[in-house]
Amino acid sequence: MRKISNAARFLFLRLQKHWKYTAKHSQRVAEIAQMFGRSKEEKNLFYLCGLFHDIGKLKIPTGLLQKKEQLNKNEIEMLKLHTLYGRDILYKQGFNNKVINSAYQHHERCNGNGYPDQITEIPYIVRVIAVADIYTALTEDRPYRPALSQQEASKILLNYAQNGEIDMEITKHLLGYQHDILISIKP
Repeated sequence: MRKISNAARFLFLRLQKHWKYTAKHSQRVAEIAQMFGRSKEEKNLFYLCGLFHDIGKLKIPTGLLQKKEQLNKNEIEMLKLHTLYGRDILYKQGFNNKVINSAYQHHERCNGNGYPDQITEIPYIVRVIAVADIYTALTEDRPYRPALSQQEASKILLNYAQNGEIDMEITKHLLGYQHDILISIKP
């Protein structure tokens, strides 16, 4: 893990204690996201945004996060609240607005079909986090399914981009980084 402030480290340790899977997932998203930074400062910012994008899951019961069966409508709505919780947690901790917005908006989609606000004007850093989050989720074991292969994940990611859900240029860049990701990030 990169060098981060004590407050950030403490918050991440809380996430690890709540559910190690989310912490591991967030670290992988952070490692991918930092590849999109152009300067050292930007790489650090992208890393923090990735690391804390799912911090709102601290307020989601672990039983729901670990559920192996398909979620019902009420459970899905409860899980979606993690974006609101994440925004509030990070705001109260004094994080920068880009980190806060990444937690709040990482499930927004370029075509307006995301949540929580169904916006289409999504900041670049949030679009990076969204693509890194989806890619990471597809390529790691989930409570309800095993990890998909790199090839399967790439097809799904490209399909999302072609349907206007996620940024095509970011998707192409990430898929171009696949070799680097496989070397530097252990699932």
